[in-house]
Amino acid sequence: MAVRPNVLSALRRFTSCDVGDALVKLGVPQGGYLSGLKMYSPEFMSPTAKFLGPAYTVKMVHVSDKVSPTPKKRGAAGVIIDGKFRDINEHRELGMTLFARGISILGSNSFTRSSELDVPVTYENSENGGQVVINPGDYILGDADGVVVVPPEKAEECVRLCQERFDIDEETRRCLDQGDEIGSTIKRLRK
Repeated sequence: MAVRPNVLSALRRFTSCDVGDALVKLGVPQGGYLSGLKMYSPEFMSPTAKFLGPAYTVKMVHVSDKVSPTPKKRGAAGVIIDGKFRDINEHRELGMTLFARGISILGSNSFTRSSELDVPVTYENSENGGQVVINPGDYILGDADGVVVVPPEKAEECVRLCQERFDIDEETRRCLDQGDEIGSTIKRLRK
């Protein structure tokens, strides 16, 4: 399912936290959140770096697996690694947004290799044991707060919920700036 460009532009305005909250309301497992990842490039936990794009998945297998195919493909706007990576300075020189669970000096080719491209992959969330299935064509949004997976069929409603919450937050801020009491303001606006 293709998402209209104006919906993607609107989605890009929001943070991964905003999107995750909306996806929870929409019944997306784990709110689409991929826990345990940190941004390492273009700089560690950059407050301004953000990416949004369609998922292109790569399934990895143990290097001893000689049966699975060995596909090749190039080009990416950002990279999410369910594991560790190395050569951080090379990634930063490219300016590519990269999220991973950690860093290692050992190359992955000693232990794993790609076997399938553009297939559903299951991400095991480290915080609560839940899982998020990432399907080819899902949208991935990553920023300093984290990474979230947006199913294309939920994108438009996700934007609506994010905007609704943004408007409530702005009204809350306006009321507090005018000296209104926080408890009653939040209770009144966030029903």
